[in-house]
Amino acid sequence: MHITVLPQESTKYWLSLDKNKKIKKGIYIDATFGEGGHTERALELTHGEKEIIFVGLDWDKNQIKKAQKKYHEEIKNKKLWLFSDNFKNISQIISSLKKKIKTKLSVRGVLFDLGMCSNQLEENRGFSFQEKEAFLDMRFNQKDNSLTAKQILNEWQLEKIAQLLKIQGEEKFHYRIAQAIIASRKEGIKLEKVQDLLKILEKTVGKAYKKYRLHFATRTFQALRITVNQETENISQGLVAALTVLAKAGRIVAISFHSGEDRLIKNFLRQESRDCLCPPILPICQCNHQKKLTIITHKPIQPTVREISINPRSHSAKMRVAEKI
Repeated sequence: MHITVLPQESTKYWLSLDKNKKIKKGIYIDATFGEGGHTERALELTHGEKEIIFVGLDWDKNQIKKAQKKYHEEIKNKKLWLFSDNFKNISQIISSLKKKIKTKLSVRGVLFDLGMCSNQLEENRGFSFQEKEAFLDMRFNQKDNSLTAKQILNEWQLEKIAQLLKIQGEEKFHYRIAQAIIASRKEGIKLEKVQDLLKILEKTVGKAYKKYRLHFATRTFQALRITVNQETENISQGLVAALTVLAKAGRIVAISFHSGEDRLIKNFLRQESRDCLCPPILPICQCNHQKKLTIITHKPIQPTVREISINPRSHSAKMRVAEKI
């Protein structure tokens, strides 16, 4: 069962309050809807409130289909609008929605929860190394995306595979694993299913990983999933799009689960909270960059010991918040 991470903390920052401590009227975007845990709590908190609309996005069409059944009443009452789309397209989605429903409501908050839903690990798409018979697909959206993990493992060159394992997976044995993949290819072994890749990984780094608490396949699977779905590029574009649609005093709330994501979010928020991005050696600003954000959380918010005990998968979560000036 999927458990929502940092539910109280995320809702607290995502839903803006007015001077009377009431939730501000406006549009609140859940950019990674999944099973809708964050939005479900927000709907409860805003029950009966008028002129508060929630928009849920998910690139995975299966997630949206399930959500349409679960939140049938909220959709019927036009309290919730769901879209199967990439969050990098937030600007276009909101612009189209405003025209459709003829509203002047402003976007007050955009929430990103970049973790995977538990049910996605059970859908035979190769996301989990527990599903040994699953094909090495790893696409969130099989219609809009043609690249698969199978294609990377069977067609990409040594250096390119090593690079993605190093950068996207932060895998310290990246080159050793890449060499093993290429060697198996030369032996005529085709990597099609999860078990095919697991055999190579266990043989190559299984012993080396015994001293770590991490499964020997975790970082490789992470790197492949991120690469297949262009997650780094999409997060960068999604943050820019979120900043574009936000009204003054609107907030970006971003929850990440590994250091690469967190670093990307942190750097974006820092950049947009500064007036000048020029090197210090320049006497006069040449970039004309103006700050657009105020950072609310100078240190990321992390789950409590109690939350981790209930939901162990939340242990690596970090939440950062910034407000538009």
